[in-house]
Amino acid sequence: MAPRPWTPVLRVDLALPEVPEGVNRGPELVGLLTVLVELGLCDLPGVVALVAGAPPPPGQGRTLGFQETRWTGGLEVRAVEDAVTLDLTLCDPAQACSTWSESGSRALPQEIVAPLLGEAAVHLGREPGQLVRERWGLPVSKDDYAVLLTGRAAATAYGQHPAASPALVGHKRQDPVTRAAFVDPFAAPAAWVVSRRDADLGELNRALDVLPRAQAARPESVQLAADEAAILAALGRDEPARRSWQAVRLRAPGDARYVLPLAEAELATGSPDVAGDILDTLPRGAEGHPDVVALRVAIADAGGEAEDELLARWQEAAPEDPEPVRRRLALRAREQAWAEAMELAEELGRRGAVDEARRLELPLALALGDPARAEEAARALGREDTASRIARARAHGAGPTSCPTKGEADRVTRRACAASALQAGELELARATLAAVLAEAPWDPDALALLLAAQRRAGETDAAGLTRSRLAQADPDHPAL
Repeated sequence: MAPRPWTPVLRVDLALPEVPEGVNRGPELVGLLTVLVELGLCDLPGVVALVAGAPPPPGQGRTLGFQETRWTGGLEVRAVEDAVTLDLTLCDPAQACSTWSESGSRALPQEIVAPLLGEAAVHLGREPGQLVRERWGLPVSKDDYAVLLTGRAAATAYGQHPAASPALVGHKRQDPVTRAAFVDPFAAPAAWVVSRRDADLGELNRALDVLPRAQAARPESVQLAADEAAILAALGRDEPARRSWQAVRLRAPGDARYVLPLAEAELATGSPDVAGDILDTLPRGAEGHPDVVALRVAIADAGGEAEDELLARWQEAAPEDPEPVRRRLALRAREQAWAEAMELAEELGRRGAVDEARRLELPLALALGDPARAEEAARALGREDTASRIARARAHGAGPTSCPTKGEADRVTRRACAASALQAGELELARATLAAVLAEAPWDPDALALLLAAQRRAGETDAAGLTRSRLAQADPDHPAL
């Protein structure tokens, strides 16, 4: 796949404008102007725009932030009767700010907003296509009441107009957000507000239903198309989502906002090679982004299983994510590399999975032949009975040259002794002790794990395969698996 020009993300965080005092239907006016600016900015190449406090558009959920620049800005609305003035301010990452102002009639809000969006596009260096520019200057709706309701819906979403009670959300007449798209389903800004709100509430089917007519009215909008694709993917409708993301890509080739979801859609529909090719179009530095590495792992898993080298890259790229550590720990346990597995368990705890790390520390300490640490781990888990049994095993003095017989100790004691013997290389002693344990409890997962380690160390491949199958039945989540 030939490389395409790279369009990195430019994020614009807009402060919520205040409603001017003494203005008739002020919230509706501010809401309408704000949503027109927000949607207009989102249709610029690579731009992610969001008004503070508003639910994010679904199509912006998987944007790739590599090389992202962050801008801030805000709007100010002034009005005297039907005369309206709108100021748009944009500040670059160094907080150098520019402000543009436009005045016009309240009845023609698009004529106020369109020139400001044109100024913003030039200033941001993100010029849109001609069809997008033309759309900015077209009316929201032919119905003045629908335009008012669009402003009311936006003001509700922005928190400047009372929302419907939870029981009435989605009601076509009593929910001010839903009502706007009901009165004019082809008013694209109104449908956008409805879709964002409903997606944020988890009402994905409802969020999807309003988009087709909005797209018919605004077919050049890449944001509306991306929202549809993202909702389809969230609904598990993989093939329609893939087609929708491909359509988005045709409109916005090389746009960093859509690289990840497009690759994920190809992977979900059984095309891991295509997904990998899409990632190959990214600049070299993007390969270190945690989302990119995680997707590389998923692509590798589709062909078998990701290798440790790739998992290690993921672990380094995502220093707070426990999943790559969890994956690497499972590999180490499968290889009986208990010391390395223990180090990874400690890292798992540092990444916030403290309880999980403690649960793993107990069997790993037994496998390492470290009953003192196993006892400490048991007490940290609140398993006082287990801790006491391990303490008795320590007091008994069990070691790699001898282990207590059936009548001299409980299973925990003998497992601890077998682990110590295995660690010391006394395979026959470990196997004999584990045989006695498994004679009493054939499905004891920790005993099976130790037996599996002994068989693998002895090179008994067939026997190890049978033991592993039993362990998988006894405890599918055991670290030895």
